[in-house]
Amino acid sequence: MRPDVAAAFDRLAAGASRAGVALVITSAYRSDAEQARLFAQNPDPRWVAPPGTSLHRCGTELDLGPPAAYGWLAAHAPRYGFTKRYEWEAWHFGFTRGPAPCSTAAAGALRRGQDGAEPNALPAWVPARHRSTLLQAAAHWGVSGALLAAQLEAESGFDPSAVSPAGAQGIAQFMPATAAAYGLRDPFDPREAIDAQAHLMSDLLRQFSDTSLALAAYNAGPGVVAGCTCVPPYPETQAYVARILALAGAAGEIVPELEVRLVA
Repeated sequence: MRPDVAAAFDRLAAGASRAGVALVITSAYRSDAEQARLFAQNPDPRWVAPPGTSLHRCGTELDLGPPAAYGWLAAHAPRYGFTKRYEWEAWHFGFTRGPAPCSTAAAGALRRGQDGAEPNALPAWVPARHRSTLLQAAAHWGVSGALLAAQLEAESGFDPSAVSPAGAQGIAQFMPATAAAYGLRDPFDPREAIDAQAHLMSDLLRQFSDTSLALAAYNAGPGVVAGCTCVPPYPETQAYVARILALAGAAGEIVPELEVRLVA
């Protein structure tokens, strides 16, 4: 798999596991030679693509099982960047975030996966429509773009229209009071919200001098974190911090002081 696809699959498999679904990869990357052998066995292009045309050679395609998982995948895979490529193949999911399959940009993503992330680069799984906004906000407020991207994935899956049961709004999940404090007039405008997110994270990183504490403060509020100088013992907050650090780590981002301290 391409590195960004592998990281996205890990998130997909974790989400499925939480729902009681154990995913299995039955096929992923295929060379043209392997595809030729498959096509020779079943030369029907509806079921087996001719050699040189299958997207499986791009490292973006996964055949998944078991059949009991197909319903969950159809409903939830798009949240993780995967789409069912063909209506008649319930098992075949392709990755649609980041570079297009087998493109020049995809080759660059492969090189970054082998050699390490480029300085200040965004993960390949960041949707194209948000990349320039993230880079601008990160540069303006002096916050890692990869960290902000991981946070947005955890907050809303990059959905500008998201609303939480608690009333958090938009791609960066601002509560109304926090949005007002940061001059965010429309939390559903991703450009405004991402800039406010970067501003808030810049303030929290400066206040706590610790990435995990800043993330915990974004989720649970700075007062709670300042009271114990810890990631508070809330399962939601602990999971939130751990997930973002894992996403940033999968993106090749080096985040200082990643210790998550739990309080009994």
